[in-house]
Amino acid sequence: MNKKLIFFDIDGTLLTETKDHLVPESTTRALELLQKNGHVCIINTGRPLAALDDVIKSIKVDGYVCGCGTYVSLGKKVLLANHLEKQLCLKIVQELDQCNLEWMLEGETDLYYSEKPYTTFIINEALDLDSKIPGKVHCISEKDYDNIVFDKFIMAKNQKSDFDRFYTNFKDTLTFIDRGGFYELVPKNFSKATGMQFLEQYLQIAHEDTIAVGDSTNDIPMLEYAHTGILMGGADPQLHKYADLITTSITEDGIYNAFKKLKLI
Repeated sequence: MNKKLIFFDIDGTLLTETKDHLVPESTTRALELLQKNGHVCIINTGRPLAALDDVIKSIKVDGYVCGCGTYVSLGKKVLLANHLEKQLCLKIVQELDQCNLEWMLEGETDLYYSEKPYTTFIINEALDLDSKIPGKVHCISEKDYDNIVFDKFIMAKNQKSDFDRFYTNFKDTLTFIDRGGFYELVPKNFSKATGMQFLEQYLQIAHEDTIAVGDSTNDIPMLEYAHTGILMGGADPQLHKYADLITTSITEDGIYNAFKKLKLI
């Protein structure tokens, strides 16, 4: 059997989206068996490295693609770390404020949110992360903008937002991923798929031996790129067309069942 290069999303794929955020026992067992059988297991997430909490880090995988392809590591070796240029970071955050958009900036080591009032869920996301990864999430004011560097960010609209202006100014620089209620913004030419391609070439694994597992819209590039795309049960039906295999849900042993069906465990 050829060695497979397998990429996993986190939320809704490896980790339940319930309040307790658990990794099902069957998922842990599937990962152990895949690695025992010689396959390479990689977490491929939109989250930056800084946002990986202890629960996620406890999942035994061979490496990470973080920040939608802006960071790649294998074992303890960092293979790629792309940061937005400092002047571009400043321009983005100033424009976010001028367009009345609510935001959280995401980097390899730190995350930032504004001291200005929030009306969207982003403030809850920031505070939740602060409780899970203390010391890495920072509330900043305009005087701090000159000193921050980040890799990507999320933003949400409120009633006063001028989204069209922001989109016009950055559509050639950033990829806008509509996550349904908020946007994930990533530098052009980076995605979950580019991270996959990078590791595929680095490890010299044939494309026909790549597999991706996901459950949401930001997993589409990953599902499309992989030779075999696996969609978790319960995902939005609009994603079905991107999958070669639809498994059961995360709480119904979806990961284990998928790889059992593929005869990899």
